[in-house]
Amino acid sequence: MAPSQALPLFFYAGLQAEEGDLSGAVTTLTAARRIAPEDARLATAQGQHLAKLGRVAEARVAYHAALTINPADTAARRGLATISSVPSSNNGAKD
Repeated sequence: MAPSQALPLFFYAGLQAEEGDLSGAVTTLTAARRIAPEDARLATAQGQHLAKLGRVAEARVAYHAALTINPADTAARRGLATISSVPSSNNGAKD
């Protein structure tokens, strides 16, 4: 598949997130990242949705992937900074 085929999935994941289906958005972005693994936007968006779900360890991995692809990705840097004080052992746990 061509990397350009990941773009519709990126936009669809955004719609899923807007509708409150963050888990669905993460799943869609996982598929998109398989198609276009070099697209930092996909990893950043996935990190954002994972963080909102409280899946901190997975969000860290996604943000680090985005920064490996594009070290200047400010959204990934901001997301990583936001979750930096949250312990990974809290992964998915709700207080």
